[in-house]
Amino acid sequence: MKEKSNKQFMLLSALGIFFVVDMHAGSPFGIFNSIFNYESFFMQMFVFISGYFFREKNLQTPLKYIWKNTVKLIIPFFLINAVYVCLIMLSKLYNPQITWDYRFSILNEGRDTVFTLPAWFVPMLYFVIVTYTLLRLIFRKWNSIIAFAVMAVMGMVSVYFSRSNYNDQYTVLILKIVFFIQFYELGVLYRSKLENYFKKASKLKMMLFCTVANIVMIAVTGNKIPCHYLYKMKGFMTDIYIMPLFTAVTGICFWLCITEWLAPALGNVGIINYISNHTFAIMFHHIGFFTVLAYILSKIPFAKAFDYKQFYANAGWYKYPAFEGVKFLYVIFAFAGCLLLCFIWDKIKKGVQRKKWDSPENKQ
Repeated sequence: MKEKSNKQFMLLSALGIFFVVDMHAGSPFGIFNSIFNYESFFMQMFVFISGYFFREKNLQTPLKYIWKNTVKLIIPFFLINAVYVCLIMLSKLYNPQITWDYRFSILNEGRDTVFTLPAWFVPMLYFVIVTYTLLRLIFRKWNSIIAFAVMAVMGMVSVYFSRSNYNDQYTVLILKIVFFIQFYELGVLYRSKLENYFKKASKLKMMLFCTVANIVMIAVTGNKIPCHYLYKMKGFMTDIYIMPLFTAVTGICFWLCITEWLAPALGNVGIINYISNHTFAIMFHHIGFFTVLAYILSKIPFAKAFDYKQFYANAGWYKYPAFEGVKFLYVIFAFAGCLLLCFIWDKIKKGVQRKKWDSPENKQ
């Protein structure tokens, strides 16, 4: 297992994927969710983390860098979706009542199957990285502060057009790139200019400011902070166009403070490092394991209230309300299933690599 040296951002990415699974399970844990709503910052936080790890040396070999991200993001996106498409087709042959949907597209919503809907984030991140790389190549004299200011304004323009229903299949990808690229630049800016100031600042004061600011925003907007359905760019709930940027920054800042405090104590915990190393897989597969759990629950004796019609249409998005606290079980089961799947896959890869290095050709 690859050990991450930056323990704070290891924790931040692990927390981010926990928030994703928790929200899709119905937010049973809901950690500070009433103030820092998951949907107001967690996807933006993943883009911020990616921007934080951008390196100037990537611009020396841009084609190699773009190809590296193609191999890392786009090719697995298609391969994993192809597996799920096959599973859906087989499921429909087994039970004609199943209507789980699937499609192949990275150029609009970025969703492919009912199971991999959360992975819309993957092609979006890829296009943000490619766009950012091209912008850096075009504008050689780059000032991250000015660039972030311009991107923040463009992000508000994206929110305006999204609120004005210009988010059709031909424009939604452009709107997503324009909206999310500001957070990629924010990650670059944080690493290059802001991190040292952040380290010295009082974490308690920053957390207090972020908390109070969000409470005020909740009061001002009537609790319309979240950004629902960002894969469609249709969930901005207020005409205060700077709000999505503001609440994303407060959410990211709050959890940066928390993770800096926790890093010394949790930075060497193996399971957290393992989760952080496999956020991609968890993003892809947790709805699949929700579906497995729902199917198991449907077969137990007290499953009288199970809505098969909803399940056959929506798979793991349908949460079986069998008993109080079942949503907690969804989160636990999804993480256990995803991590077991990752463990098996890692073992297979390790075995293949060992076999390759033990081959007669390599011994010679």
